[in-house]
Amino acid sequence: MPQSIKVVQVSNDTAFGGGTLVPINLHRELLRQNFESILYVKNNIGGDSKSIIFKIDKPDKINEKFERKYRQFAYPRVLKPYQSTRPEGLEYFSVDWTTYGRSFARQIPKDSIVNLHWVTPGFFDYKYFFHTVSNRRQKTVWTLHDFNPFTGGCHYPFDCDRFKKSCGKCPQLGSNIEDDLSLKVLESKIKSIPQAYICEDLHLVCPSAWIAKQARESKLFKSADIRVIPNGIDLSKYFPLEKSLAKKALGIESNKLSLLFVATSTSNKRKGYHALLDVFKGLDSKTKDRIHFLVIGSGDTSTIDMPNQTNLGSIKSLELMRLAYSAADVFVLPSLQDNLPTTVIEALACGTPTIGFDCGGVSEMITDGVTGYLSETGNVCQMAEQIRHMIENPEKREAMSKHSQKRAIDRYSLERQATSYRSLYEEISK
Repeated sequence: MPQSIKVVQVSNDTAFGGGTLVPINLHRELLRQNFESILYVKNNIGGDSKSIIFKIDKPDKINEKFERKYRQFAYPRVLKPYQSTRPEGLEYFSVDWTTYGRSFARQIPKDSIVNLHWVTPGFFDYKYFFHTVSNRRQKTVWTLHDFNPFTGGCHYPFDCDRFKKSCGKCPQLGSNIEDDLSLKVLESKIKSIPQAYICEDLHLVCPSAWIAKQARESKLFKSADIRVIPNGIDLSKYFPLEKSLAKKALGIESNKLSLLFVATSTSNKRKGYHALLDVFKGLDSKTKDRIHFLVIGSGDTSTIDMPNQTNLGSIKSLELMRLAYSAADVFVLPSLQDNLPTTVIEALACGTPTIGFDCGGVSEMITDGVTGYLSETGNVCQMAEQIRHMIENPEKREAMSKHSQKRAIDRYSLERQATSYRSLYEEISK
C-alpha cells in the first residue's frame, strides 16, 4: 500500500450515536490497521489527536464578506414559507448551502481522499466543496447514511420518488407548487457537481443494497460509481451476557418476555412510535402481563400502557447498553423506513432476535424466522402476533439468538467494514 494514501473522514458531528458514530468508529479502526485517517468535524468530539476541528475563518475578500452576511441572514429563513404547510413528525429538511460558504472546503487537506459522511444540516456546501475538489482532481467517497445527498432536501422520502426525475410539489414541505424549494435545491445540487467528476472521481458507498438502488435511480447520481459496504460495530464490545443474570440486574422477572425498544425520538413519524402504540393496543391484558417492556433513550414513552416497564433513559455506558441488549428476549424496531439501523446490528451482536417492519435496509438484516421476524410495513396486527409467538416459543427464541450473533459476526464487524473501505481507497488512488 502506498504511504501517500491519506483519508479524511468528514462528519457534522460524531457524538449522538447511530449513524453519527460510523465515521469515528471507521477512523479508529483504520488507524488500528495502520492506515492513515484523519477526522474533520464541525463539533469537537472530545480530544481525538487525529482530528481537524472546523473553524469559521474570516473572509478576506469583499464579495465573500457580502456573501457571508447575506447567507447568515437568509439561512434561518429558508423554510419560513413552509412553516404553516409542513406536516408534523418529520425530521430535517436540509438545503445544499450553509452560512460558511467557502470556509468548509478550504480546510480540507489537499493531499487526501475525502470521505463524506453525515454532513448536513448546516455544514456542507455543495457548490464550494465540489468546485474545490474538482479543481484539485481530488477523489471523494460519499457514504450515504440517508437519502439527502440526492434529494431536494428531505432525508427519508417515504413514498415519494420525485428525486428520480425532479423534485417539486414536495410532500414534506406541504407544497403544491412545482417550482418550490425542493426543486431549486435539487437543481442547484445537479449544477454544483460537474458530470465528469461524478463519473470519474466520485464514489458512493451505501450501507444497504436498498439505498444503493435508490441512489442508482436518482437523477443526481445515476452515473456514479456505487458500492455497498455495510456498517460494522466493535464486536469486542457487543456480545451476549448470561440472560438470566442480565435480567436480574435490571429487575426483570425471568418468566416474562423482555421486549426492548430504543426511543431516540417518539415524535419522529419515521421511527414508528405511533405504530408501536397500536401494536400494544392489539395485545390483550393477559399477554401484556407476560411482557416486561424495556426502554432506552430520551423519547417520551409515557403514553404506552404496559403494566411492567423499565425506562433506562439515555445511556452512554457501553457496559449498560450491552446489559440491556442481553437482558432483552426480543428487540422491537417499528421504523417505517430506515437504512441500516445500528441498533439492529447491536442487538444481533448481543444475540437478541429482532422484530421489525419489512422495509429499507432492515429487510437485509433480519431473515424472517431465523434472526427474528419481519412484519409487513405498518401491519401492527402482524407485529403483535409475532410478539405473542415469541412469548409462546422460548426454544425458537433460543435458536434465533444463536443465528443473530452469527449474523453479526459474519456481516457486521467493524474490522470487515474498515477492510472494505481500505480496498476502495487503494483502488481509487491508483
